[in-house]
This record gives sequence, structure tokens and C-alpha cells, in this order.
Amino acid sequence: MTTADGAALVSETAYDVIVLTASLPIYEPRFERALKYGGRLFCVIGTGPVMAARLVRRLGPSAFSTQSLFETTLEALEHAPVPPAFTF
Repeated sequence: MTTADGAALVSETAYDVIVLTASLPIYEPRFERALKYGGRLFCVIGTGPVMAARLVRRLGPSAFSTQSLFETTLEALEHAPVPPAFTF
């Protein structure tokens, strides 16, 4: 098992499983591209108060399936991009 800084993930490395233990305010496809064929990614996407837990599977070179699992809330991944703030 390997642990690493998710914000520094190198997409050329192929992983069987990636589990992000912090949320992504904006979904980043680089995580799914880092999977081996048949690999799985667990991530939580969005900003509070409600976020979506997802399971992403890599089916082929550019084919992925995404399944929404449940709603939750989780701290954001350090250094993850955030959506622009709403201004009036």
C-alpha cells in the first residue's frame, strides 16, 4: 500500500485503487486518469453543506463509469482547486 499527497498525484503512475480521504471542491479528472484499467477511485466532491461520495471505475483508455454512493460532508483536500466565490 502506498500513501501520498493527493494534490501531488502523478497521472502517469497507474493505481489499482485511489481513496481520497479529503474532499475535492471541484472534480479533477487527473485522479481517474491515474487508475489502471479496472481500477477504482473513491472521492467526495463538492462544497458543504452537502457533498456527493462517488465511486469511479476505469473501464478502458478513455472510458469511465461513475456511481453516486451517498451524500456527506468532508474537509477539502489541501491545495485542491476551489470554485470561484459568489459575489454580488
